[in-house]
Amino acid sequence: MLSAVLGVGVLAPWTALGPAAAKLTPADSPTAGIGGDIAFQSARAGKGCCRIFTMQANGTDVRSPLPTVSPSYDPAWSPDGSKLAFASFAHRNNFEIYVAEARPGAPGPRLSILTHDKSRDSSPAWSPDGQRLAFVSDRAGSYDVWRMDSNGDNEVDLSGNAANDCGCFEPFFVFAQPAYSPDGSKIASTSDLADPGNNLDVFTMDADGSHVQRLTSNAAVDAEADWSRDGREIAFASGRDGDLEIFVMNADGSGPASLTRNGATDTQPDWSPDGARFAFTSDRDGNPEIYVMRSDGSRQHNITHNPAIDERPDWRPTGG
Repeated sequence: MLSAVLGVGVLAPWTALGPAAAKLTPADSPTAGIGGDIAFQSARAGKGCCRIFTMQANGTDVRSPLPTVSPSYDPAWSPDGSKLAFASFAHRNNFEIYVAEARPGAPGPRLSILTHDKSRDSSPAWSPDGQRLAFVSDRAGSYDVWRMDSNGDNEVDLSGNAANDCGCFEPFFVFAQPAYSPDGSKIASTSDLADPGNNLDVFTMDADGSHVQRLTSNAAVDAEADWSRDGREIAFASGRDGDLEIFVMNADGSGPASLTRNGATDTQPDWSPDGARFAFTSDRDGNPEIYVMRSDGSRQHNITHNPAIDERPDWRPTGG
């Protein structure tokens, strides 16, 4: 179905925040785009979690591009960097998929609601050509990976099983987003399909939902997959070493290797556009923060430095 556009289609101006600010204040209106290099969700605005923010890759210039949409979760940049998909129940009593689109010269982006269902729709992910979105929905009775056109038309249940295909809610509380391969032929997802209610693994399927393949197989949680930009590797979070760490494996599931090694929880890896770095979430400083490291695991450093929850980084593709 066609998306619904809220109001006149223009949001309030951006707001800029310092590292520990809780009160939103007006900032200059942009001439183009939606925000900086990395989008993420945070509780730094107060009133619970969460709201979407953007920042530069070094953690500076933190902005709230969607100040009138709260709460908002699961940010996902479009391939050209001009749109931001996310989940929210700001205007309805259930989660829906939204898209904010840059409007050059306007005081804010155009906002559309793509899904219109009484179920929970969340965790959007763009196809590489920007024509489709994968997302997670429980409208069929369990959490499945769905697909729709970028305007909300032609919704299709891809996974169509009784499994939890995101690790949503008990006992996992992972809420993993699906991820398209760079060529658009496959989708990686997190599911308890092999061990319902007990363990999560990383799976892939063809973009039409066929040829499901289990990539990880151990007694620990493996979740939150993200493809390398050349499609040869998949990053993911795994608890196989006793706590959640960031791993990389070949796209067929072979050769897993850890990139982080500490007693904290390291999750939600996201490759930079050039493939040279990762953004990820870690609580090693006492609360969830956004970190950046090189693709070999070196030079890990905190870029948010905020007492509130900062999580779910999504690196903006070149452009926008």
